[in-house]
Amino acid sequence: MTDHYKVLIVEDQPTDVVLAQREIAQVLKSCEFTSVETREDFLASLQTFQPDLIVSDYTMPHFDGLSVISLAKQYVPLVPVIIFTGSIDEETAAETVKAGAVDYVIKEHIVRLKQAVIQALEKKEMWREHQSSEKKLRESEERYRLISTVSSDYMFSTVINLDGTLDLDWVAGAFENITGYSIDEYKAKGGWRATLHPDDIAKDRLDMANLMANKKVVTEIRTIKKSGEILWVKVYAQPVWDEKKHCLIGIYGAVQDISERKKAEEETNRLNKDLEKLVKARTIELEKTNINLEKEIEEKLKAEELIKRQLQEKEVLLKEIHHRVKNNMQIIISILNLQASFIKNKKIVDILQDSQSRIKTMALIHEKLYQAKDFSNIDFSEYVHNLFKYLFTSFKSPTQQVEYQINIEPYSLEIDTIISLGLVINELVSNSFKYAFEQDSNCKIDISLTKYDDKNLSLLIKDNGRGLPAEFDYENPESLGLQLVDILTKQINGKVDVKSSNKGTIFSIVFPMK
Repeated sequence: MTDHYKVLIVEDQPTDVVLAQREIAQVLKSCEFTSVETREDFLASLQTFQPDLIVSDYTMPHFDGLSVISLAKQYVPLVPVIIFTGSIDEETAAETVKAGAVDYVIKEHIVRLKQAVIQALEKKEMWREHQSSEKKLRESEERYRLISTVSSDYMFSTVINLDGTLDLDWVAGAFENITGYSIDEYKAKGGWRATLHPDDIAKDRLDMANLMANKKVVTEIRTIKKSGEILWVKVYAQPVWDEKKHCLIGIYGAVQDISERKKAEEETNRLNKDLEKLVKARTIELEKTNINLEKEIEEKLKAEELIKRQLQEKEVLLKEIHHRVKNNMQIIISILNLQASFIKNKKIVDILQDSQSRIKTMALIHEKLYQAKDFSNIDFSEYVHNLFKYLFTSFKSPTQQVEYQINIEPYSLEIDTIISLGLVINELVSNSFKYAFEQDSNCKIDISLTKYDDKNLSLLIKDNGRGLPAEFDYENPESLGLQLVDILTKQINGKVDVKSSNKGTIFSIVFPMK
């Protein structure tokens, strides 16, 4: 295994990317991370980043884990893939492993990611060594094929004498290249049996017994060249049978030099034995690691139980705070109503009513904050409908007929975005009542939230009032006291756009989905 690793994380949730990086960094002391969430970025990272390990979510808006596995097998077959997902059933888990994932980890049990990473990198090392062994074997076989092409084989015919001795009758082919002997030298040496390796004499006797039983023989055996070099040869022997006497009278066949192939097999066997030793040693280490991880998981579960108890205690405290804040806001609203009933100055009354509206808006935001158990899952449509009930109750007038229409697609927004947009709506609707409808008896306000493009949403607030004053500076919304709108929109990385005429005003707030 190497000292430095590159880990590619395929994930669309930034928080999950950070959690995965934290766990992996605990077992890989020197590592480099990059994250992507689309197919195009994934393929580009395979080429530019060249990862040693891939950790991928199973389900994403624009990509999925099975596609990650398929593309990795196609372009980087030696890079292991771990599926890191929020939830997965047994059938889906089996599907991912069958597709080629080395493991899968549930995000709730993120501690197990460390073990999965260690095992995945061990498998990668074994794959690499196996591939190296296969490459060496192919190279040896190629060398053997080339040698066979140059030196070829030789064919032979042997006569069986009455005393059972073998007499080489003739040979054809690369006899001298393989044995090092001329035919005369070979016969003078004693022939086939005289050049056998001592350890293979018993095997040759068994082969001879089969030939004498009129059976064909294909055998691999060692012979000694004239130079003393030991060669492995493959012998294809065909018996020549005398039907009348029912006995063996000769042998013919071919001999092939297989020394290079045997060397390659021996090398492969050696590498496999070394690999088995390595796997055994690493298995022992992993078993020890598993024991430590089990202890770590147990400690993690204890810590989570402690956090759960603390959250329950916090819930009790929040209920008490909510109850008190709610009562105090109601008291403030009642006091403002009472003051407004005794004061005749319209300007002061308007200020009191505006303050009352803002407090009601704050009360609504406080209520939603308390109710939201998951701050990333608040229904904006329901929120705006409740907000408008407060606003129109505050601004209703016996001389004005107020209509409003809300058209919001079902988006769930984060709490920071909800708060900012709620205050923006409050500010703009307040301005519509103050400036747009001063002399109009029929008032209409439309609000909509739609998809602006692939990354942004668009909030539109439209009224049918008399439009903005002529002195309004479109380049500077602060000219009409809309500093708060400008500040809040910038807080959610959004942009304000205003269009106005004598038929009404449209405020457009474009902001990112996340």
